[in-house]
Amino acid sequence: MSSRATRPAQIVVAAQHTIGHSGRQMNHNLQNLAARAAPAIFVVLWSTGFVATKYVLHNAEPLTYLAIRMAVVVALMAVIVAIARPQWPDRAGIAHSIVAGILVHGFYLGGTAVAIGHSIPAGLSALIPASGSGRCNGPGYCSGSPAWR
Repeated sequence: MSSRATRPAQIVVAAQHTIGHSGRQMNHNLQNLAARAAPAIFVVLWSTGFVATKYVLHNAEPLTYLAIRMAVVVALMAVIVAIARPQWPDRAGIAHSIVAGILVHGFYLGGTAVAIGHSIPAGLSALIPASGSGRCNGPGYCSGSPAWR
């Protein structure tokens, strides 16, 4: 009788172990899928931004549109940070983020939005900055024409 009493308990423990292992496997598979899908998702989201900018700028000023777009991103990122609770960067990391934000959002996206607002085609305004992006990826890593070396 005692062996029958412990058998259901063993089945429950075995089921919990199997389910737990399956959950870890599923998380690992989901992480692999996310890592593989991230570049494609990034390209789709980034490229559609130029087309969306083209259509929005018929009714809005370029920098007003960009300010609203960044406010929406800040709100979405605040929700993500509240849920994920990532580790915050140190002072140097914060300084690097500020400089990168000014360069990318202030000059690159701001310049692109102003260019599209002045009737430069969205595709061309996306290609011009992209044509120089791979030329110099940091000190000592420049490639292309000798003028860039």
